[in-house]
Amino acid sequence: MIIIWNGDPDGEEKLRAFHERMRARIGDEAFARHMRTQDLMKHPQELTEVQKALLRDALAPVLRDLEVAGQVPPLIREESREDLGDDAICAWIEGPDRSGQGIRVWLNGSAGYQLYSLAEQVQEWTADQWATWPPCPLHLDADHRLEPDIRDDEAVWYCPNDGQTVAAVGSLPSRRGRRGPAQ
Repeated sequence: MIIIWNGDPDGEEKLRAFHERMRARIGDEAFARHMRTQDLMKHPQELTEVQKALLRDALAPVLRDLEVAGQVPPLIREESREDLGDDAICAWIEGPDRSGQGIRVWLNGSAGYQLYSLAEQVQEWTADQWATWPPCPLHLDADHRLEPDIRDDEAVWYCPNDGQTVAAVGSLPSRRGRRGPAQ
């Protein structure tokens, strides 16, 4: 990390030296990707139609689980703000208050891992939006959420209190009718 104050007469030299040290430490390819990510944060790049379709298909089960819990899904910005090469499709999700985070659809893992990873990322985003999601349907009076995991090569939601698998990611039971929409 480097801090250069606005108007520092040695700022450009300090930044150049920092970049040289970083390149030496992480290598040319990783450094180029890092610099591309820095540029993408300032100027996001729209995803291709193929990337958009892969992103929508991969996120659909997680968004379905948000909806059955009565939660508002994030706004999905189909734009890349990160360069992870050919290993991932990077996009951006944000809430009504415009707070957001990057998400990644990992392309080199199993379908179960891909879905698990997305569930984990969306769950992280929801922590800033509302209390517990998804709420545990096994312990309705408790205030804990289900956690994503991979079991038998399938992405699932499980109760962290007793380890019991509740549902596959994308198949959560609706809580409507039991206690109304989740808070």
